[in-house]
Amino acid sequence: IAVRKYSVPHVFSPACMQQAESLPDHVVGKDFPHRVDLTDIALVTIDGEDAKDFDDAVYCEPLKEDAQDGWRLLVAIADVSHYVETESPIDIDAYERATSVYFPRRVIPMLPEKLSNGLCSLKPEVDRLCMVCDMMVSAEGEVFAYQFYEAVMHSHARLTYTDAAAILSNTRGPQAQKYKSIVNDLIHLHDVYRALLKARQKRGAVDFETTETQIICDDNGRIEKIVPRIRTEAHRLIEETMLAANVCSADFIQQNKHAALFRVHEGPTPEKLEILRSYLKSLGIGLQITEEPSPGQFQAIAAATKERVDAQQIHSMLLRSMQQAIYTPVNSGHFGLAYDAYTHFTSPIRRYPDLLVHRVIKSILRGTRYKLPGLPVPGEAQAKLSRRLASHAAKSSQTSTGKNTQLTPETQSWQAAGLHCSANERRADEASRDVEAWLRTSEQTKQTLFSDLQSQMQLRTNTWIEQRATEFSTALESAQAQMQALQKIVIASKDEWVTTKQKEFMVRLAEAVKQAQTIVQQATEKEKFALLEKFSTLEGSLRERQESAEKKIKESLDDKLRPISVGLQLVQTTTEKATQDIAVLFTITSALQSDVSSSVSARQVADAETLLATLTKVQATTPVSALQLQNPLANLVEKPQPQPQPERQRQTKPVATQQTKQNEVYTSLTKCFYTAVFGTPGQRLDTLGMMKPPPGWEAFCFTNQSDLQANGWTIHPKI
Repeated sequence: IAVRKYSVPHVFSPACMQQAESLPDHVVGKDFPHRVDLTDIALVTIDGEDAKDFDDAVYCEPLKEDAQDGWRLLVAIADVSHYVETESPIDIDAYERATSVYFPRRVIPMLPEKLSNGLCSLKPEVDRLCMVCDMMVSAEGEVFAYQFYEAVMHSHARLTYTDAAAILSNTRGPQAQKYKSIVNDLIHLHDVYRALLKARQKRGAVDFETTETQIICDDNGRIEKIVPRIRTEAHRLIEETMLAANVCSADFIQQNKHAALFRVHEGPTPEKLEILRSYLKSLGIGLQITEEPSPGQFQAIAAATKERVDAQQIHSMLLRSMQQAIYTPVNSGHFGLAYDAYTHFTSPIRRYPDLLVHRVIKSILRGTRYKLPGLPVPGEAQAKLSRRLASHAAKSSQTSTGKNTQLTPETQSWQAAGLHCSANERRADEASRDVEAWLRTSEQTKQTLFSDLQSQMQLRTNTWIEQRATEFSTALESAQAQMQALQKIVIASKDEWVTTKQKEFMVRLAEAVKQAQTIVQQATEKEKFALLEKFSTLEGSLRERQESAEKKIKESLDDKLRPISVGLQLVQTTTEKATQDIAVLFTITSALQSDVSSSVSARQVADAETLLATLTKVQATTPVSALQLQNPLANLVEKPQPQPQPERQRQTKPVATQQTKQNEVYTSLTKCFYTAVFGTPGQRLDTLGMMKPPPGWEAFCFTNQSDLQANGWTIHPKI
């Protein structure tokens, strides 16, 4: 909807796509000549988690060991101008769009994806062509020398802002271990960032504390949540290094007196200043704003109110009081950043003005002059900013004497390009804000409708439950009453039935008992007569058998007892004889008892003496510990002491003597460049036709500006 509403171009022309398909998939060797080899420099990219177009890489190292003299800062930007030639089909489509448009669920790129996400994207571990802004930054955060050149780079890592922030907050944590080889480089980048931030605060640049929101969608494009964007030290680090490169680009173009598009941000208008004063006065903020305010006054108000509860509203009001920044060839500085000259150089993949700045810098390096082609300007864009740019051009065309000077045709063509790029930038911002507002509103509406529906459902559910509960309670009470009545009936019926059954049972039981008694009585009388008859018969039989048995036993006993009585007489005779023999034996035993006792006693004494001699002999030949004797003299025996082991001598490593470092040494960056030229990598350079590094890599050893200028460095005018 937003694409159609704001007429955002979203389909590339067939000629553009055909040209993009004809481009190679990777950097080829024919592109290397006349470029500096930076493949050994640990350049890294730091972008968002969902970024695909990596257009900037950074590297930093101190000029000397202790960084007292500052840092060497490299900002490498994708060389889009090498592939997008002026007035080519890709260039025409890119100019028509002028910028990439970022929606929460979609990106409409300025360049075909083969360039934006492929050949021009500074992906890790692949060679890429780039434009380099090589800067020398003082310890106070001022860029005192810089140079631009074309190069070939090899990104050593792709970091997210979260990764970089985690490494900077804990240089020994898991993320630091993962990117161990570049931790020191990140520390140097953080050091130069703090110096640049100090210089930013010194010049009074405005820094508002505003919170932006981010819409998180799932794979199906549905909104999962809306969260605030959190700015970390890594975000600010990249921002400050990009600002430094943009300032050097503007200064380089100005010093070489070449036309280009500057990023101009004018101060607030008198009408907006009056509204702002009234607003601040209503809040009781006593800080005053003069008729011609400076950025420092706005920054002072922002700093004084950042702890207030309504800080977001105050800072938003300060931001709205300023004018919007525009692209124009007539430079009048940047109010918010407090720069005398500023342009955009660092994002040529997604901004057309950056691509134009690259072409201008290349033409200056080659000693030519870039001529802006007569590209068409849509009527909508012309109507959008024509009045504002016309008034701005009228102000800027006046000389110091107050006379008006006519703008040159070249300036007018650049002004038209700036008008077009500024208008399309506004269009992209408005389309993005419109979609985000619609998504937020739809999400809020959905949440509101869902909440209302949930409330209605809850209300209806509660009402239904209450009605059903009332009906159930009434039915339950009725059922309970019926149950009680039925229970009484059942109990009464049960008692009556039980009584009747009991009576019937007792009658039947009495009849059964009588019948049983009669049967038993009859059976008993019959059995009694039968038993008496059997007993009489049995008794006679037993008496006969007993008499016969007694007779037989008596006869048998008489036969058996006769020899026993003869034996008893013999035993009696033998017993008497044995008694006499025992008496004689007892007499003999008593006589011998005394002799046997004396002989046994003597034998025991002899055996005891023999046993004692044996024990003495065994004690003399057996160790005490083996016999387990409790010898009180054993403790007096001197036990052999263990020999002390000789102490192991520690092998102390000889302390390496540190060589005295010279006061002026080349940094690792310089060594890397000169190794690439004269060492083994130099053979690759010679083969590919690449040139030596630009003069001045040892510039930090120079002592004055004339030496820097003699070696190809541009001196910043503030120094």
